[in-house]
Amino acid sequence: MVTISTIRQLAFGAMSLSLFGAALFVILEGGDWSAAGRGVVALVAGSFCALVAFLDRFQSLEVSPNQLRATIREAEQVVSEAQATLQQVHVLAETFSAIIINALSGVGRHDGIPPRVIEDARRDIERSLGEIGLPADAIARVLQADSKWVAIDYSNAIINKIRAREDEGGRSRLRGDELIDRWNNEGFRPSADELRSELATLGVDDLDIVELLSDYEHYERTYKHRRPDVWLARLDW
Repeated sequence: MVTISTIRQLAFGAMSLSLFGAALFVILEGGDWSAAGRGVVALVAGSFCALVAFLDRFQSLEVSPNQLRATIREAEQVVSEAQATLQQVHVLAETFSAIIINALSGVGRHDGIPPRVIEDARRDIERSLGEIGLPADAIARVLQADSKWVAIDYSNAIINKIRAREDEGGRSRLRGDELIDRWNNEGFRPSADELRSELATLGVDDLDIVELLSDYEHYERTYKHRRPDVWLARLDW
């Protein structure tokens, strides 16, 4: 027996097929944006006809409240597991990135890695961490992973510059030798404040030393370099 539903399916199904065919022809053969636009209109119309043709199929779908709640719980569980996995990925990314930056700055001081190459690697790591959604505070911690080596380079350069000074009685050279001896035998790693006191005691006002100390103080406060170009030229200090 032919029903109204069957007639609707046949009629609108035929129209949807015709429209889909016309859309495909227009898009492939039209050759310009206006033809593509007409093709999209035909696709939309064809989709509507297909929906009408099988409307009774959608009307027959029924979902019980219990099934809906179960589906929502499953979706929430999937989202929760995805969030937990992302957090684990973030932890691993932060940990390994900090290790890499620390190693680059530590080992790079002795095996000839140019400072600019190290800086480029740091920027690549920073950009990659941002792309995976690592929070800004976590990225900041990663970039501070080599702060020990930065402090060593600043303080060691200042001590060597003190030692190289020529003043009355060779006071700066003698004091520089004492500081280097403490550095080598006691693990002495002076802060910027300690070196500021040394300069005051010796009456050091050499511009290059004072400026370098200001760089060190700025880094201790901000973990950023006051004069990036000077920092990149540290092999010449």
